Amino acid sequence: MRLPDGLRRWVRKAGSWGFGRSPRLHRIPFGPNRGLRIFMSFDISPRMWFGIDEPWVAQSAQDHVHPGDVVYDIGAHIGYTCLLYAQRVGDEGAVHAFEILPSITTNYLQKTIQSNAFNNIATHAVGLSDQEEDFSLPVGETLMTSQQSEGREGQRIEECKVVPLDAYAAIHNLPKPTYVKIDIEGAEVRCLLGAEKTFRENLPMMMIEFHSKALLQEGYSLLDAWGYRFVTQRGEAMDEQMIRNLNWFHESVLCLPPSTSAS
Repeated sequence: MRLPDGLRRWVRKAGSWGFGRSPRLHRIPFGPNRGLRIFMSFDISPRMWFGIDEPWVAQSAQDHVHPGDVVYDIGAHIGYTCLLYAQRVGDEGAVHAFEILPSITTNYLQKTIQSNAFNNIATHAVGLSDQEEDFSLPVGETLMTSQQSEGREGQRIEECKVVPLDAYAAIHNLPKPTYVKIDIEGAEVRCLLGAEKTFRENLPMMMIEFHSKALLQEGYSLLDAWGYRFVTQRGEAMDEQMIRNLNWFHESVLCLPPSTSAS
C-alpha cells in the first residue's frame, strides 16, 4: 500500500527525529533481509529501514532466483535489492549492481556490501542507456536521480556516465545474466534498447519498473517482439488491449521469456 505524500513526509520526519538523520550501518529488523546490514538513514526509505520495501520484487527473488544464477541489478541504489539477490545466488552465483551515481556507489552501496561480507556482488558506477553520454544530474533527498532530471537551486549535482549494456558487458567480459531487475526512473526503455544483444541472446527473466503508461507501451512492444510475456503483481497476463485501457501506470512488471512459467 502506497501512503499519501503528506503522510509519507510526516513518517520520514518523525522517524528521522527518532532514529537520527545521519547515515550509518543499520541492521534490518524484518523481512527477507532480516539481520543483514545496510548503510543508510531512516529518511532515505522507511520501508527499507524496516525491511518491508518492494514485497513483490522480494517474492520474485525467492521464486525465480536460484543458487548459481547471475543477476543484473540495474538501479542498485544503496543495496537493498542486492542483499535479496546475493542471498539467493550463493557463492557459485553473482550479482552485478549498476548504479548511476558514483557517490552513492562508493558511500552507500559498497559499504552495505562490505558490512555483510558478501563476495558475490560486483559494483558498476555507471548508468545504462542506448548510447554513451555524460550527464550532470541532481542527487535527490532519497539518493536517487533520473537521466531527465534538472536540479533545483542549491541541490547537489553529480557528474555521471551512461553506456549501452551490450558494449559495457563486452568490454568487461561480464557473465551472461539469468535474471535482471531494472528500476532506473524512466530510462528503462533506453536501457533495453542498449542491451538488445545481451538480452535477446540470453533471454533472462526480468523485473522491470515502468514509470508511465507510455513507457510500458514502448517496453511491451519491444519485449513482445523478443518473445517475452508480461505479468502484473496480481498475476494477470498483460496484453496490448489491457495496456491501452489503462489510465496511468507506475509499477513493476515480471517479464517472462519464452517457455517460462510465472509460478
